[in-house]
Amino acid sequence: MDAMIDDLKINYAVWGSSHHQTIVLLPGWGADLTIFQSVIPYLLKNYQVYALDLPGFGKSAMPDKPLTITDYAIVITSFLRQQHIIRPVLIGHDFGGRIIMVMTGKLGFLAEGIVLVNSTGFKTKLLLGHYYWYYLAWYFKKIILRFKKNHQSSYLELLNKMMRVKKFNQLPIILKKTFIKVTKEDLRQYLKYIRCPTLLLWGYHDKTNPPSDASIMKKIIPQADLVILRTSGHYPYLDNLPTFLTVLTNFLNRI
Repeated sequence: MDAMIDDLKINYAVWGSSHHQTIVLLPGWGADLTIFQSVIPYLLKNYQVYALDLPGFGKSAMPDKPLTITDYAIVITSFLRQQHIIRPVLIGHDFGGRIIMVMTGKLGFLAEGIVLVNSTGFKTKLLLGHYYWYYLAWYFKKIILRFKKNHQSSYLELLNKMMRVKKFNQLPIILKKTFIKVTKEDLRQYLKYIRCPTLLLWGYHDKTNPPSDASIMKKIIPQADLVILRTSGHYPYLDNLPTFLTVLTNFLNRI
């Protein structure tokens, strides 16, 4: 289904009865709502479930300008109000969780509880490192283009492999600029204002958002619990679904 929020089409899906408590699922950067397909059937036992494609991804429209995390948070908040969703449980993975932090910590959106799955509130170290390599590649590419024509292609191919920026280069320019904006944002100033029960659910082997970030966030967010899944990485709901669901259930039963 589609909803129009300030002339921006947002794709979403909804399952279950409106008589139940609502859970809203927000995917991470580059993913779409189907990433939660293994989790949704379980949640439907007791909840109505909404899942969204973030602007620029899945079947949602591409924004006409680069967005900040606050911009994303305003869009999602407006969507929930349009749908008359009051005090939902918000579950976000990675970038989706960062949006939730801004919604609840900066914009004052009232949630029954939030679950941040491998979602750091700090600058994303690996993503910033990716940008380092991107700009390094750009710099050396300018030098290589001065070489003789018959040597350019081989050097450029080798450089692209070394810098591993193919996926980034394939992004639309608006998402490239958005990526730069959101990875530079540090959200710790908003964490202390999150007033609802919070679960930090982390995979121990996450190389993108390390568990050490979660430990710091737990100290800042007033009502935060931290659970680290030792056998999981960046996608605990894919790596170890049964344990993920057990931990999630325990949290949902307490709020």
